[in-house]
Amino acid sequence: KLERITVNVLRSVYDDELKPVHPMLNAIRRGNPTLIAKYSDLRVEDIDKRLLSLHQKINQIPDEPELPFSNNEQAMRLYRLLVQTDCQSEILIPLVEKIFREQPKLTMREMMPVVLDWYDESKQFVDQQPKAPNATVVKRADWSSLETCDLRFVYSQLTKKEDMYSALKANKLILDLKKVS
Repeated sequence: KLERITVNVLRSVYDDELKPVHPMLNAIRRGNPTLIAKYSDLRVEDIDKRLLSLHQKINQIPDEPELPFSNNEQAMRLYRLLVQTDCQSEILIPLVEKIFREQPKLTMREMMPVVLDWYDESKQFVDQQPKAPNATVVKRADWSSLETCDLRFVYSQLTKKEDMYSALKANKLILDLKKVS
């Protein structure tokens, strides 16, 4: 029978075997310097190097591309409002440009429904029906390599004496209604 390291196994090892380090870990989680100072072996090694590497990583993050209407405060405001309503920015950019080019005298409140109508129209052309993910066929011999909660994995671990129902119940994949009610 195949054994796996699960969250429950890790939690029980942490609770049972690592009791001496629980106070140290609590001090680190709280970030309280006085609690951390109690444990002389808790030191952040090479903090300078770590800070430099983090600074380099931050500098490597690409800046957001400049939008064509970034100098127009109202256009930026409209764009941000629409992005916050879960509109795709690639579709929005030309629409925001279009509304300010064709109807610049409209108020922000009047522009939003117009742009949203245009957005819905253009999204119909962009969006296609998402295809269902192709189910991957796994040979029966490979069922033991599947996730622990996969029913095929549970079935592959059965002994000749054990039935599927008891295995599912042992893995807590079946809800015992007597305990619930």
